[in-house]
Amino acid sequence: MEIMMAAYDGGKHVNMRWGGTVAEGQDGKEDGDGVGYEDISEVRITTHEEDARWRKVCIDGTIVEIPAGGCMVVRRHRSRSHWTRVCRTTRSPLQSARSDNDMYDHMNNSVYNFLFDSVINSYLIDHCGLHPPMSAQHPLMAHTHCDYFAAISYPKVAELCLRVNKLSKSSVVYEVALFERDVEQVKAVGEFVHVFVDRATKRPNANGMNGQLRRGLEKLLVTESSSKL
Repeated sequence: MEIMMAAYDGGKHVNMRWGGTVAEGQDGKEDGDGVGYEDISEVRITTHEEDARWRKVCIDGTIVEIPAGGCMVVRRHRSRSHWTRVCRTTRSPLQSARSDNDMYDHMNNSVYNFLFDSVINSYLIDHCGLHPPMSAQHPLMAHTHCDYFAAISYPKVAELCLRVNKLSKSSVVYEVALFERDVEQVKAVGEFVHVFVDRATKRPNANGMNGQLRRGLEKLLVTESSSKL
């Protein structure tokens, strides 16, 4: 109750601690429990409580009851400003793409992955020196997934934004956002992981990806990462 009262008193609950002592030789660091904040993009709450009283959570003033054995996911609102580069418009009003729509009259899931793959490889070709048929190093797909937030359908115009969440020695984690033109809210967010390998061995080079690839990808690298990898 003390923590709740402090929270309603201008957020004074932040950095409150209890049940802890300052141990000798630990540079003043306390053990025990405390309240703090961490900048995250998503939180998942799972409960196995049978009593409904303990399955209620408050999100921005709204009380929500989670079903027994269920979970609730809260995601940060994300808009165009979270992505560093609009790579290209994937549809124009002059192009016919009626085949993109499925029986539910929105763009089929497979088309999202096609567009994500296209915008990533376009960037690699245009800005990282990749020549798919001939380059000594090329990417292999290691992982992909997509989160869908709202539908888009023909004849709407899609725009894709690309950024790099993590850049390692031989691998890169991309994040691609799909928007409808002139709409600020994101429609879908995809994550792709490439591992760069030598064409001759199909294995990562001992020295990692080449310098031209790395320099091009560094231009899209963000300091905060929403990737789970």
